[in-house]
Amino acid sequence: MSSPNAEYDFIIVGAGPAGCAVAQGISSSLSNPSVCLVEAGGTNEDVNQRIAGNMFVQMLNPAHTSPYESTPQKHMYDRKISLVRGTGLGGSSAVNFMAWTIGPRDDWAHVSELTGDPDWNWTNAKRRFRALETYHDAPSELPKGAKKYLNPNKEDHGYQGPLHIGFEDEWDEYTTSVLDIWAANGYEINPDSGSGDPIGFSVCPKTTYNGTRVTADDLLYSTSKNLEIRTGSPVHKVLFKNKRAIGIILVDGTILHAKKEVILSAGALDTPKILMHSGIGPSEQLARYGIETLVNSKQVGQNYKDHYHVQFKYGRAERTNRVAAFFRDPDRQVASLREWKTYRTGEYANYGTSMNVGFFKCEAVLRSKEFRALPAEEQSRLKKPTVPTYEISTAGIAPEYYTDAHSVPPLLTFTLFVHNSQGKGSVELASADPTVPLDFKPAFMVHPYDQRVIIEATREFLKVTKSAAFKEDEHPTTPEYHAPASDSEEDILDFWRKNCGSTWHMSGTCRMGRRGDDGAVVNSQLLVNGVTGLRVADLGVMPIIASAHTQSTAYQVGLTAAEKIIAQHSLNARPAL
Repeated sequence: MSSPNAEYDFIIVGAGPAGCAVAQGISSSLSNPSVCLVEAGGTNEDVNQRIAGNMFVQMLNPAHTSPYESTPQKHMYDRKISLVRGTGLGGSSAVNFMAWTIGPRDDWAHVSELTGDPDWNWTNAKRRFRALETYHDAPSELPKGAKKYLNPNKEDHGYQGPLHIGFEDEWDEYTTSVLDIWAANGYEINPDSGSGDPIGFSVCPKTTYNGTRVTADDLLYSTSKNLEIRTGSPVHKVLFKNKRAIGIILVDGTILHAKKEVILSAGALDTPKILMHSGIGPSEQLARYGIETLVNSKQVGQNYKDHYHVQFKYGRAERTNRVAAFFRDPDRQVASLREWKTYRTGEYANYGTSMNVGFFKCEAVLRSKEFRALPAEEQSRLKKPTVPTYEISTAGIAPEYYTDAHSVPPLLTFTLFVHNSQGKGSVELASADPTVPLDFKPAFMVHPYDQRVIIEATREFLKVTKSAAFKEDEHPTTPEYHAPASDSEEDILDFWRKNCGSTWHMSGTCRMGRRGDDGAVVNSQLLVNGVTGLRVADLGVMPIIASAHTQSTAYQVGLTAAEKIIAQHSLNARPAL
């Protein structure tokens, strides 16, 4: 632990994927700058948080999460939506569902166009992903016969990076049968969702290795002594001198000084809070709570985007499902847990842990009046060949297995996601107390385009679940365990209003833009407009929400920030002889 009033070259706030990527990048530069990574949560050293087969309960652990909720959503029967975030080293990568999808090349091209900065284009994004990954796709690491479903191009992946990306060496039956069912209904199997073109149904790569969760904390293992990690240190605000960031003040009053920069990587829900408590934000919100305005940045907390989803559950024939039997047998679970802790093998490493992801375009949506009502530029973007309209994923574990596995049939869970939502929410200051979260106001199911995606995507999904290929393995008495009453617009929208929730992909609340863009909080270098010495490097800067499971996007933002910081401060310059 550092002493009070310590001084560093760089201070990074937040140890999730973005913050860890920034810390690893700049602390490993040739000039060995002094770096302090400050994290509100703990060290996350509990090995049980790394069990791949327990991913559905790890997010429920209050020791590793902030249980944020939205304000009541009037258009969703006044429900509050769970917006839980991971805390501690690794951030949300320590509690997420581990899906590793890196987003379409057309998304990265659009980010580059919006910012006027080629550093954000697909070529550079791909280069950084390759440097980040150790991709485990060797035949010895995959099930027999996997090539039909999984055949990555090695030019699209990295094999020497700090982040392990893997697959199970034994797949559950549903992993391949779902792909075969969708293929029988005319959908494409995509053998590599990480090529820059995610369209089609794929076996999902995950941040797992040998049955073990991989987190952003893993990036910090090889860093040198010039990186100091300070946990249990929630941040109140940034400290300024003449509009230059010179450090941070913790909630307990401790001051840490930064000689060069402060980088905020606290996430799209918490970085805006730190900015506003620092006097950077909409002046009317700051004045309401007696905070003096340093920069009247009206867009801080605006442009809040997220993916959202519902789950469908179907009873399946006993012969097709080994996962339910495992959860019905406590003795097997105890033995399997012991095997995992000893050897990192066994049923906890493989049962119910595989996942499929399918990214699809929906022609019915693209022909709709709701689509035609969008701005021409947005219509053009959504028509790009690699940009999906919606996503489907599968999971072999249902929450019911943890409550009473004997009371339910073997379940196959599908999750349907809205992509490229047109709703824009906000996060707003709620108190002068820095420990009080912001008011979170997502915009789920508000925009007419989103409602059209929900209706048409659900209908496409239900057609497959009613097909002969799907019904062949249905449960004899409970084929539809949790699904809409019908495919009518009314029943579909009612089902979503009652059941949809956040995918925890919060983005956009500190939007990045071109130089001179009045609607941007940061420029393409991630420097906060109106001050110096302060950057934001997390999902809050994204001007669009990436068509992916966004942990990969957060890593990309952190990697890009590190490159820009290294270049600006010449951290890799060799000393003169």
